[in-house]
Amino acid sequence: VAPTQTMYWFIGLVAFSIPVFVKKEMKGLKFSVLPFIIGMAVVIGLEVMNPGDVAVVNPEFPPLTISHLITMTIIGVIGGFSMFLPGVSGSMVLLILGYYYLFKSYLADVLTFRLDVLFPLGFMALGILIGIVLSAWILDKALKNSKQATISLLLGLIVASTFVLIYQTLSATFTVSLIMTSALAFLIGGAIVILLDKVVA
Repeated sequence: VAPTQTMYWFIGLVAFSIPVFVKKEMKGLKFSVLPFIIGMAVVIGLEVMNPGDVAVVNPEFPPLTISHLITMTIIGVIGGFSMFLPGVSGSMVLLILGYYYLFKSYLADVLTFRLDVLFPLGFMALGILIGIVLSAWILDKALKNSKQATISLLLGLIVASTFVLIYQTLSATFTVSLIMTSALAFLIGGAIVILLDKVVA
């Protein structure tokens, strides 16, 4: 439901998080160009790997194969890792990879207790757990050893994510109504970031 508005809600979350991130994390640090470019390249690479548009509601789920379960585990690892990246949400990463609506469809049908729903979700949950553990360890080491480069790389991830999400909306047929609701969704996403920043400040 409302895929374009959902995208612009995510865009608002990410875009408004950029100045917040710079203010908090880059205070007293110099900007490093190469790590920033690498961060952008990672997100753009994920977009290149995007399998393409998927149905908002999947009428049929992919066959329950080993390759699909491995794919869902990898997607889970990437999603879990993204939870530790400021301004980058797991849902946003799923959108970039093209698996967000498949994941939503799995969740919507979880109470049917179908194996082709439960198994992919289980492997994805395993991947998320692995991703969280790995990301916590990697980021801790990176921030201790090279904070300036790490923060610049994270900034590149956030900035590129904004552009990629905007690019993904360009195929929509924009009517006056869609433009207004998308703009509202964008502002709501931004307002959430600003309010959270004030609460935790």
